[in-house]
Amino acid sequence: MTDNPFDPITIAAGRLAGQITPAFEVVDDPRTDEPNRVVADWFGYLEPHTASDDFWRSVPVRLVHGEASGWCIEVGPWSLNSHDVALLRKAIEAFDAATVARPEAAE
Repeated sequence: MTDNPFDPITIAAGRLAGQITPAFEVVDDPRTDEPNRVVADWFGYLEPHTASDDFWRSVPVRLVHGEASGWCIEVGPWSLNSHDVALLRKAIEAFDAATVARPEAAE
C-alpha cells in the first residue's frame, strides 16, 4: 500500500469505499412485506443534497425483481418502474449533452 494520495489504486479504493459505505444518514425502506422480492444487483449509494435543510443523505441503489412489481430499480425507499427509468435515461442524456465537451463545439 502506498502513502501517495494521487496513486491510481488509492484513488480507486477511495471511490469504491464511498459507494460501499454510506457517508450520511441512510434513507431506505426494508420492504419486508413484498413476496418473493429478490435483489439482483446492488450498486452502492447515491448521496443527494436537499437544499431546504442543507443535508446530504445516502440512498442505496438496487436492481430488484418482485412478484408483484416485476423488475424495478430501487433508489432508497423509492421504486422506479420502466416508465420512470425511461424518463431518468432522458434526463441523464440531457445532462451528458450539457456537460460533456463535444468536438464540434470547439471548432
